[in-house]
Amino acid sequence: MDYINRVKLMMDKMIKKTKGSELLEIYSLQLMISAAQGDNVRLKELFEKTKDLTAAVKDPRSQSIIRECWGMMFGDEGQWQRAKAEFFSAFVSYDEIGNAVKAKQCLKYVVVSNMLSGSDANPFDDRAAKVYENDKEIALIGQLRNSFEKCDVNAFNRSLDEINRAKDHFIQKHLESMVNDFQARSIISMIKSYRRIRITHLAEQLRVDPGRVEEILIHLILDGAVLGKIDQVKGMLDLTQRTGGGAKKYGALDIWAGTLQTLANNLPQPASQM
Repeated sequence: MDYINRVKLMMDKMIKKTKGSELLEIYSLQLMISAAQGDNVRLKELFEKTKDLTAAVKDPRSQSIIRECWGMMFGDEGQWQRAKAEFFSAFVSYDEIGNAVKAKQCLKYVVVSNMLSGSDANPFDDRAAKVYENDKEIALIGQLRNSFEKCDVNAFNRSLDEINRAKDHFIQKHLESMVNDFQARSIISMIKSYRRIRITHLAEQLRVDPGRVEEILIHLILDGAVLGKIDQVKGMLDLTQRTGGGAKKYGALDIWAGTLQTLANNLPQPASQM
């Protein structure tokens, strides 16, 4: 162990003597290896070492790799807004050096990060991204995004099947989160015009098991995204409390009770009897 530590110290001294641009190239390769191995601990260490260095060295060849790996790190941590920003920086750098394959890959990651961050912004509003919008690979991820936003179950599942065939490791790793977000979003959209709705009906629309729908509903109710309750005996979602006959009634009762309490507190109190 002492020998290994001495070797590490020697390497650190060598790295410190290396010029900034060369050092960035070394770190970019280390980041790429760590990302491929899924070593998030090492990625975090390398992030700390490179975050100040990248500001000083503006080499798009190294910047592209580093930003892409940072995006993966933030994505794995669930920080999707930051992941989106890093992937977009990587896309711009790859595009600048003429690496269209990697530019398209990072643009796909931008779209995925945008969806998982809950943002309604259109990634293709940017001029550089719009150039790739009609590319076959990018069009596919664009269709997934459109079906996600429109809560189109059939189109979403079709796009998902196509993307699965591409076997992109990073996207596949986060598909479950994307599907979960889509299902929750779709349920919220489906129940808008109902006061009561059968859980089996929601399951049929989503093409999933009723138990899965109930699980999602429980999370949505606990998070406050859905104002309702589940009647497990009847297999119904009761949303009457969010309507005029529910929420307004109980809101009025709360106000009335508060007013009575205020009046009671302000009334003269009878003298205590000895």
